[in-house]
Amino acid sequence: MMLYGDWAPGPLRCETRLPGQCALVNLEGPILPTDHAVAAAPKAGPSLCSTTLPRTDGLLLCSLANNHLMDYGAAGLATTRAALDECGGVGVGAGDTQAAARQPAFVKDRGLTVGIIACCEAQFGVAEVERAGVAAVGPWVYDTVRACRARADAVVVSMHAGAELSPWPAPALQDLYRSWIDAGATAIHGHHPHVPQGIEEYRDGLILYGPGNLAVDPAAWRTHPNALWSLAVDVDLAARPPRWSVQPYAVSGEGEHLELRPTDLAEHRAYWQDCHRPLTDRRLLEGLWQEVALRAYEAYYRSWLRFPHERGAASPETSAAAWRRWCAGMNRAGRPPKASRQDLRLWYHLFACATHHDSIATAIGVLSGELTDLRTPETATLVDRRMSWTRPQPVLAEAPA
Repeated sequence: MMLYGDWAPGPLRCETRLPGQCALVNLEGPILPTDHAVAAAPKAGPSLCSTTLPRTDGLLLCSLANNHLMDYGAAGLATTRAALDECGGVGVGAGDTQAAARQPAFVKDRGLTVGIIACCEAQFGVAEVERAGVAAVGPWVYDTVRACRARADAVVVSMHAGAELSPWPAPALQDLYRSWIDAGATAIHGHHPHVPQGIEEYRDGLILYGPGNLAVDPAAWRTHPNALWSLAVDVDLAARPPRWSVQPYAVSGEGEHLELRPTDLAEHRAYWQDCHRPLTDRRLLEGLWQEVALRAYEAYYRSWLRFPHERGAASPETSAAAWRRWCAGMNRAGRPPKASRQDLRLWYHLFACATHHDSIATAIGVLSGELTDLRTPETATLVDRRMSWTRPQPVLAEAPA
């Protein structure tokens, strides 16, 4: 089976055919006609859609469980299904109900029966008991892995999660993916960071933390060069642990067309090494996660949550007294200050999504001293090198009057 990254070319067309008897791609947003009149669903952040599916040499498998598939509501899900039906493709991870969204797909790959499970961190468009949407990750994944193993030779879990543009997964995500291997999964197909992450052989399984962007508009990502190449991972699911090989692809565009061009992994060897080493050094991975979380907190989380940038000396009053004072103010006002619907959508996004929640809690934990600060000069150097746009900017002295 070939595991690929994120498919989000928008209105651009890509004629490159993806090799593989089975090609598993994350479909980042619905497929809609070029002249569609479907209204975008209300949410925080951009709404994505594309006009074409990937072209493959074999069976196209699409993970639909992500934070953009429902950007155009049930209508977008319907047109996506129609596009998959037309090309003989298979979608997994979304449905008209929660139960339907959680259903695995079973396919044949090199003579094996393979069960495919797709899920994502809870963000926008999550399926409910009687509402269409995508499959949010939860304890149900373990039961589904075990059920798939009863009728399949191998099980692949495709999961949309992680910190965007970080070359490293959160330690909690590493623990989760490993636990699915322990439960019986053969391979984990991670995606969402939009840059390549490492690959880990764990016990009898394989974990691909993130292939990166397969097909996107280069103009929208030109300030992030590592978002313009991705990994295609050829996995032999019959072996234990699975045998695998990597072929990087670079994406480029001219006019209304995209091209996916195979490249040499040697071009990315230094980046590749920086991705992999922390996967086997837990203290280094923890320190990197703290570094990434703190920079994200300073850059946007604090302002999104309306946390103050500066706070004076702590009040000597007890927490109980502070609570009573707050309640008294609430009673006088009659209700708390009103937030807009868009504020609420943003805050929902931050608290519902495990990665955002983990990032904020990690940053505040380090700043408060509740968590041991594991950052080092090495973690700062690695993040500076691979996430250069997060480097702290020097404070310029004001010119004398």
